[in-house]
Amino acid sequence: MQLIEVKGLSLGKVVAYYLLLFYIPICSNSQSLTDQQLDSINAYSLDYFYSKPDSAFGINRSLYKRISNSTSDLTVSNIQTVTGTLYQQLGQYDSALQYLFKAYELRMDLGLKERIATAEYNIANTFYYSDQLLKAIDYHKKSINRSLSLNDSFKTALGFNSLALVYQDINYVDSAAATYLKAEVYLNDSLKHNSWLACDLYCNLAKFYEELNKTDLSAKYLYQAYQLNKKLGDQFQKAWIYHHWGILKQYEGHYHAARTYLDSAYQIANDLNDVEQMHEIEQSYIKLTFKEYGDLAANHMLNRFLDHSDSLQKWKVNENINRLETEFQVKQKESELALAETENEQKQIRIYWLLASLLLLLISGFLVFRNYRKRQQVTELSLSLKNKELDELLRKQEIERVNALLKGQNKERQRIAQELHDRLGSLLLAAKLQYQKLERQLQKALEEQHKSQAQLNNLLQEATEEVRRISHDLYEGSLAQFGYGSAFNQLKDAIEAANPIKIHFEPNDLPEVYYKEFETELYRITQELLSNTLKYAEAGKIEIIFTLLEEQFIFQYCDDGKGFNLEKVNQGAGIGFKNIRDRVTRIGGEMKLNSEPEGGMQFQLKVKASHGGNKDDFS
Repeated sequence: MQLIEVKGLSLGKVVAYYLLLFYIPICSNSQSLTDQQLDSINAYSLDYFYSKPDSAFGINRSLYKRISNSTSDLTVSNIQTVTGTLYQQLGQYDSALQYLFKAYELRMDLGLKERIATAEYNIANTFYYSDQLLKAIDYHKKSINRSLSLNDSFKTALGFNSLALVYQDINYVDSAAATYLKAEVYLNDSLKHNSWLACDLYCNLAKFYEELNKTDLSAKYLYQAYQLNKKLGDQFQKAWIYHHWGILKQYEGHYHAARTYLDSAYQIANDLNDVEQMHEIEQSYIKLTFKEYGDLAANHMLNRFLDHSDSLQKWKVNENINRLETEFQVKQKESELALAETENEQKQIRIYWLLASLLLLLISGFLVFRNYRKRQQVTELSLSLKNKELDELLRKQEIERVNALLKGQNKERQRIAQELHDRLGSLLLAAKLQYQKLERQLQKALEEQHKSQAQLNNLLQEATEEVRRISHDLYEGSLAQFGYGSAFNQLKDAIEAANPIKIHFEPNDLPEVYYKEFETELYRITQELLSNTLKYAEAGKIEIIFTLLEEQFIFQYCDDGKGFNLEKVNQGAGIGFKNIRDRVTRIGGEMKLNSEPEGGMQFQLKVKASHGGNKDDFS
């Protein structure tokens, strides 16, 4: 499933950008715009395509005429990329590839790896839309390898998600499954975790497992996609999720629930006037009706489906007509823009003459004003000299008066200073000596208090260590005798019996030999995470999953609790997470922790798996 974000645009923005495009050069000595202005208008033209395709093409075409020798190759490649994207949206894939490859070559010359990876991703998607699937695979792999070299987990996850779709279309089931798993792992690693990409990935996984008749896994990913879609509010995707939930319920034999979900999906698609999706939902209705009621009851649904098939055909014909009209309007707009260019040049010449006349008028006015100003300055200078002589006389009188006042003040200050020294000096000295005696007494008392506190702290520390040793001895027996799985299941049963919470443990049939070397530390980390969830999270569900990927043992823990402030944990608050970090360091592993308010907590541990014999097992 591909997601496209459509942005709303106003008439004011359209006018503003056309003014920027055509009238900024008139007021300058150059016909070119800056790189920043070109990039801004370029991005705008792509957004404007969804509401006014002809104007979007017109703006994009005008940008090529504003390119000059000073325009950077990166900005030129950005314009070419948007041109290719516009042609791709119109279904003209040959033209789209022509511009996308031009942008790709410029970025290769510049050596900008991140921009090159993006260009390869765009080319791969265009090959995919034009059914050139093997070429799409080739360029997706190039983009993914380049993103991996940049340590860009988000773009790597995006590339794996799209590559898995291609594998799924050509029925490479094993390759698609492995690629989806990599997309999920790198998406979880990404610091720029995006909800729309996660939702798209979960929808793709749900469809993939639905086609394999693995209804439990398909339902799991559909539920995760539904939770994310509630935040995104994408009605098209919501209809898709309800539709496929109805298909799963049909597989399970729950026909009433299946019909309910299909009804909801059909209502949303009808509100969106999405004829194509309504057509697909009606196909599912027919299959459900045949299963539930037989051939006769399905006749009505079949006739309805055939009617909408005709509507869909008409809709596609109208789409083609609209596309051709758009192409015609684009060419017409280019002609209008060329005419506008000629008119703008004539306007520019007239404006230059007007500016020259205005400049001449300003120079004349400036000369007249400067002559008047000189005469005024001579008059002001004469007055200034007279005022200066008067000020000098007044200043001498003021100085004599101030000197007399200062002499009187100095005599009074000497008298007050002598009084303070003779009468207050002895009293202040006695008070100082008494304060020093009191300070020595307080210091001695504080030293005694600190000594008692240290003794009490030592006693409490010994008691704490003894409790930890007793607790560890009690748990060590079960873990050493039966291994992690048995010890954890005992702990799980005890927690679920005493608390209103469900714990789901999914070891994926991994032999204990893969984590035997660090089994004890893994069990302690699990205990610490469970303790934090039970104390603070108010969660209703906990999931623990074991995975083996490229000789890496991956331990994933998540709960649906109220979350916490991740910044405080990173600053060192919380002894529990400090203990977890110490244990992860001891076994040479890597950990990632993520949480947000009302978003639960997710913890992942990666550590090199214990090698239990045949290295081919790490496939």
